[in-house]
Amino acid sequence: MGKIFQIFKTALAAAISWLIAYSLLHGPYPYFAPLAAILTVQVTVAESVKKSWQRLLGTITGVIVSVLLSQWLVIGAFAIFLVITIGMGIGLALDLPAYVNSQAAVSSLMVLAFTQNKGYALGRITESIIGSVVGVLVNAFIFPPSAIPRVQKQIVRLSTQASVTLHHLATALQQRNLDDDSHVTDVTALAREAGHGIHTIQFARESLHFNPLMNRKRQQLTHLAATMNHLMNVSIQIRGVRRGLVDLTCPLPAEIEWDQLKTAVELTAACIKYYGEYAANPSESGASALQNHIEKALSAQEVCLGSLQSLSSLDIIRQVGAILTDLHRILEEMNPREQWNE
Repeated sequence: MGKIFQIFKTALAAAISWLIAYSLLHGPYPYFAPLAAILTVQVTVAESVKKSWQRLLGTITGVIVSVLLSQWLVIGAFAIFLVITIGMGIGLALDLPAYVNSQAAVSSLMVLAFTQNKGYALGRITESIIGSVVGVLVNAFIFPPSAIPRVQKQIVRLSTQASVTLHHLATALQQRNLDDDSHVTDVTALAREAGHGIHTIQFARESLHFNPLMNRKRQQLTHLAATMNHLMNVSIQIRGVRRGLVDLTCPLPAEIEWDQLKTAVELTAACIKYYGEYAANPSESGASALQNHIEKALSAQEVCLGSLQSLSSLDIIRQVGAILTDLHRILEEMNPREQWNE
């Protein structure tokens, strides 16, 4: 539906811009206004504002160059070459985006071609201002864009990937196959999803800039950003768990069974999935289910931790203790009670 809304808003902004420009300027073809509106309506309001002033800058640059040079040049191939070169050269010197330079070139050409029409240059600037303003307003007040659903989906994706990665490590622990390269692939995929999460949050924050109707969404995004940060930390702890499991090169003594540690890892992995689902779509039942799973995982970790007291090997105590510490930190990241209270 987002793409459909974008098409509708673009068409609406273009139509309104034409009507306003036609009514105010009384020109027969105020096409610069709808053109500016089309180019201004972007995915986010912040991007619309950015595109609008950059387009105006390009238009004004091109108009000024053409107006000044047309006093001494006769319209022809050389005049077109010179005007476009100077207009785009100014944009290049100011380190403006390529599309702004193109706009300067188009404006230069159009003003040069119709320079004999009095008021043409000022009319093109006015039309561009109208189209840009209408484009920004339409984008901000009609179906205002929000990246919140994208953030929610990314949270579920990241939590699912983290849960799957930890489950695979638990299976490898049971099979005594901790040196398998596939675990490296899992951890790499997890790090990639975490990177996507960072970019998604950044894009969501940009989508709310210059958007007066999104105060409630800003509060929601604050909670989602905190959740994403917790999941980032979880992914770091999972990498620690993998390193700890790989370090278990010698068989565990009878006091600590493989299945016992595997259970603790699996229950922790299940908590991650529940956490992501609850954070994306909060509910009382989701919070209760997550809390129950966290308590089960804590109990399993405590059983493993209690078994360490009977061990005589300091190396095994350190190795298993480091793994349990990482697992416990994962649960701490997923137990933000202050979020539940809100």
